[in-house]
Amino acid sequence: MFERTFKSFIIGAAIVVIAVVLPAASFARADAIVSWGNDNYDQVSDTPVGGDFVDIAGGSWHSLALKSDGAIVSWGRDNCDQVDDTPTETGFVGIAAGYGHSLALKSNGAIVSWGDDGFDQVGDTPTESGFIGVAAGNYHSLALKSDGSIVSWGDDDYGQVGDTPTESGFVDIAGGSWHSLALKSDGSIVSWGSDFYGQVGDTPTESGFVGIAGGGNHSLALKSDGSIVSWGRDTDDQVGDTPGGDGFVDIAGGGFHSLALTPEPGALSLLLIGAAGLLRRKRK
Repeated sequence: MFERTFKSFIIGAAIVVIAVVLPAASFARADAIVSWGNDNYDQVSDTPVGGDFVDIAGGSWHSLALKSDGAIVSWGRDNCDQVDDTPTETGFVGIAAGYGHSLALKSNGAIVSWGDDGFDQVGDTPTESGFIGVAAGNYHSLALKSDGSIVSWGDDDYGQVGDTPTESGFVDIAGGSWHSLALKSDGSIVSWGSDFYGQVGDTPTESGFVGIAGGGNHSLALKSDGSIVSWGRDTDDQVGDTPGGDGFVDIAGGGFHSLALTPEPGALSLLLIGAAGLLRRKRK
């Protein structure tokens, strides 16, 4: 079996795919990172070799990888110091990447951020500790507290910050380009922000979901039986070609495509949906 090691990233126009290949019956670390797609800024060719990676995240043209000791490796475009300013210490437990900024979660729940700060998506990062998750959109960021409440900051052109739910009890967060999603403990989904393509208004109203992902202008949700629901923009069949059936273990949303992970023993099995020419991305 495989640990759920698939995360969504893309933001904006560039799409790159990364996968962390996990050996069967191994859940603590990965053997290697595999990447493919757009390589304009060496975000593919500079992918680190070797193992000991436990998580990955990708922005538009840069990527991050988390090692088992909590150290972060980054590569790709560095126009906003999203690579050069990567923290050098160890002890991190989570990472996220936006268009040109990044976030990292420390073991004490404190957040470190760096890179593009055009919308205060770095400068307004909370200074307290106690967070258990981070996520990023194009120019906004989100963090999940231990009580299940959400903090967001950065670009608010479409209410992706101002409309953030104020209640607690959430268990997961995800960022799209200009919209966000949160998963409640009962498996229901709340979404807010840009709704030009129904990526907010068409959010399912039932409960029982176990995973969420945000794409450019579409969203996905994973049910407890491993089936997938998707909604929003469908220009490249990133919604319309969503596979039927069940048994999927993770989902991710790209700018114009979607991905789903199936539990193939001994190998990573990725199903890519939509925009066949845009299958570039990274995954953990």
